[in-house]
Amino acid sequence: AAGSTFAFIEQLGVRLFSRRATVMVSDVKGPTKPVHLGGVAARDLFAWAPAPGSVPLAVTLISYAGHVRIGVLADARVVGNPAQIVRRIEQELSDWCRRA
Repeated sequence: AAGSTFAFIEQLGVRLFSRRATVMVSDVKGPTKPVHLGGVAARDLFAWAPAPGSVPLAVTLISYAGHVRIGVLADARVVGNPAQIVRRIEQELSDWCRRA
């Protein structure tokens, strides 16, 4: 919604809400079948969550053609060990898949 208003209102909203947020999580459903560009199928798709203002951690899950990608964007000055967060997410998803 913020992107459809005047720029100064969008910037005000981003500044206001990003000061109160610690993490941004985004889940994007991508194409269920491979898409083609110039006649060539894209093998994979990757996206980063937007991290407006001072939000120190953003996590994105995006699906594409039956697979899921996870992107983690972290401010290492605030989030001490971003790699540890990635390992925990991978472990939790692996455990969840085994139980499913």
